[in-house]
Amino acid sequence: MRLRRPVYEAAFCDDCGHVYLMAGDRNGHLLHLQPQALLDEFELDVEQDSGGDDEEQEEANRQFKLLVCNQPLHGTSRIGVDKLSRRIVTPGAEAALDVIVAESHGNSPPCPDCRATSNRTRPLFIPFRLGAPFMVTNLLPSLLEFAPDSDSPAKHPYRGRRLLAFNDSRQGTARMAGKLQQDAERNRVRGLVYHLALQHSREGDQSEIESTRSLIQQLEFLVDENPALADTIAKQRAKLTQLIQPRPIDFNTLALRLSQQSQDFNRMVETYRRNVPEVFGDGGGVLELARMFLMREFGRRPKRLNNLESMGLVAVVYTPAWRESRICPGSSHKIRISPSTNGASS
Repeated sequence: MRLRRPVYEAAFCDDCGHVYLMAGDRNGHLLHLQPQALLDEFELDVEQDSGGDDEEQEEANRQFKLLVCNQPLHGTSRIGVDKLSRRIVTPGAEAALDVIVAESHGNSPPCPDCRATSNRTRPLFIPFRLGAPFMVTNLLPSLLEFAPDSDSPAKHPYRGRRLLAFNDSRQGTARMAGKLQQDAERNRVRGLVYHLALQHSREGDQSEIESTRSLIQQLEFLVDENPALADTIAKQRAKLTQLIQPRPIDFNTLALRLSQQSQDFNRMVETYRRNVPEVFGDGGGVLELARMFLMREFGRRPKRLNNLESMGLVAVVYTPAWRESRICPGSSHKIRISPSTNGASS
């Protein structure tokens, strides 16, 4: 089966994350965008001619970048594309597909959504491509499942399983090793923080909750005979709602409980003590490391990646005193973390 429709490469804006399709206008046809590096790869092997044919050929092969959008945005227009020849035609023409595009006019077009522009050091639109770091990061956990255990599996992460890999890039390998370490730390800390916040929220007075529920049920049987009890039932329901709400855990308490968790956290502490003994070498290094992990997770919201708050698992609650003082959250206990509920906001 042959799909007779134009297909273009997807890319996203590095600033706002909006997704577009990258296409190139060459001689009135909407084609795949060919990178300039591919056009100039064998330029040194071509003998230069004094004639003007090369300039005409270069002008004929020149492409103008276009962004295909899924909705009307700033600076966009509607064009028609012939389904078979991909020739740009008038919108609404027969056997044509109408699309919304943003034209470049010689340079890389700005993002129609956030209006950001690219520069010489950083491209604005990033293609969706899976490289070696992504593949290795996702393949290693699966491959380690089939590796044999070490002699002392209980004393090592992943039961001491080892995997030897080869890479022709020393810099890429070093970056990948650091990223694997950071990802392992983040995943483990996220699990610990979520369970600690959930455990703290359930430390309320269960007996009072059950007694309030029982009282509401008893009053509901009597409300038909005595309508004046409706106000009492409403107050008891409001009280019950307040009792079952998740209780936030403040920053310092969470850091203290996190520093007292499992062997995994102790291994992280030993790693940082070997690398930075002047900071984590004394007895207070454990608590400082826990605070550092919390600030790394909640200190700022990532642009494209996720954290516990953006995934909807916890909510960061700022107290009125923190809003008035406007101090750094990590320097006091005026920031609290609570398990996220429907409609919760930070």
